[in-house]
Amino acid sequence: MTSPRARMLLVAAVAVCAAACGDEPGSAGPGVRPLEIPSAAEREASDAYAAAEPLVAAGREKQAEPLLRRVVELAPQHAKALSALSDILLGRRRFDEAAEHLRRLVAISPDDQSARRRLFEALDGMRDPAAAEAMARAWTKEARDSSDAWYALGCALHTLGRLEPAAQALRQAATLKAARADVRSRLGIVYLAQGKRAEAEAAQRDAVARDPRFGLAWLHLARLIDADGAPRRAEAIEAYRRAVAAEPAKFAAAHAELYRLLRLDPSATSEAESQWKVVLRVTGRDMLPWGGLGAPAAAVADTAKEERRLREAVEASPDDAEARMRFAMFLHRQGDVAKAVDEYAEAALGDPADARIRSALGAALVVNGDPGTAEPQLREALRLDATDQTTWRNLGWALLLLGRDADAVVAFDEALKRFEGDRLARRARGLARLHRGEIDTGAADLAASGWHVR
Repeated sequence: MTSPRARMLLVAAVAVCAAACGDEPGSAGPGVRPLEIPSAAEREASDAYAAAEPLVAAGREKQAEPLLRRVVELAPQHAKALSALSDILLGRRRFDEAAEHLRRLVAISPDDQSARRRLFEALDGMRDPAAAEAMARAWTKEARDSSDAWYALGCALHTLGRLEPAAQALRQAATLKAARADVRSRLGIVYLAQGKRAEAEAAQRDAVARDPRFGLAWLHLARLIDADGAPRRAEAIEAYRRAVAAEPAKFAAAHAELYRLLRLDPSATSEAESQWKVVLRVTGRDMLPWGGLGAPAAAVADTAKEERRLREAVEASPDDAEARMRFAMFLHRQGDVAKAVDEYAEAALGDPADARIRSALGAALVVNGDPGTAEPQLREALRLDATDQTTWRNLGWALLLLGRDADAVVAFDEALKRFEGDRLARRARGLARLHRGEIDTGAADLAASGWHVR
């Protein structure tokens, strides 16, 4: 028979074992916990993210975005989905939406320095320097040894015009990470704004010494040297060469600035003409926004379904010029320009007096690399309707590609008469004037368009 003391010891031992194993009174057994079954919303969020992840990896952001939006709707704390969605939004310059998601991500993952850096980028892109400064200042307090945080604060203060505090923050960022060329280049810009030209040039030289492939610092250095005029022209040309060689597809303005200086050098005629071809190629990417068409309406959710609908409308009524034009414009906007040209041509046969069809056909031909065939289509569009500023600009660009600078200037003049704020027409007119040898007036047009060309 077990004594009362023995029974008490046994009960105590069982209790200790149960506590160690995590048992609760009434549990299913030693060490066994009830399973937490995911909710329907959690399962849907998990499935949506699993579907979105490979799309993001493959660069198919358009298809991934609605899936990621669904994930963060169902699971607002899903850090990976918030991060991926904010990257897509930043890439599309939808800064306000990106900031909303990144604020949430920073709250969830306060140690994620990348999330903070991207939040600053979104606030800066929103043109909200006060919010950017507040965010960056809080970041420096939480991560005093972060070069990124001090750099962000320096940039925000610079934007706000607080130059000396900006320089102090940038010097702190440079101290924390000596290899950063971007910090020293931005410090050089601040010095220039302070009127400290020698210090500005020294900072840009320091930047390119630390990273010879940092094209932006070469560009700032070239402009500093260029401002000293003819005595330093050869030095400026070399700095511009280094800028465009470092990032050849990035700095369209730098290509034009290099061309301008080469035109001023009688010994560089051959190089200048080669550079002119580069200017046209690099600038052309921006000169024909939306494929040379006007801004598109809101994108449809299902492009495959929309294409099928438009194609079926054409098949049902092959002689319907309006239906065929809508289909051609869809193809054009989707980047299938060669097929769009064929459809526009059929539409023009169906309604030869429709200026919109002629204008769109001309734009597609320019995009497709055939300015000679585009010219008569654009001129016919303007004969039918001379009020369209975009058509005048596209005609000017086609003429510039054909080497007819004087005619191009006339077309750009007409575009600017209809909309004085057309920066692309002004920029292209500046290029045409440069190519004609009108260096000062060409540079003035380019500067007025937002390009810095002395």
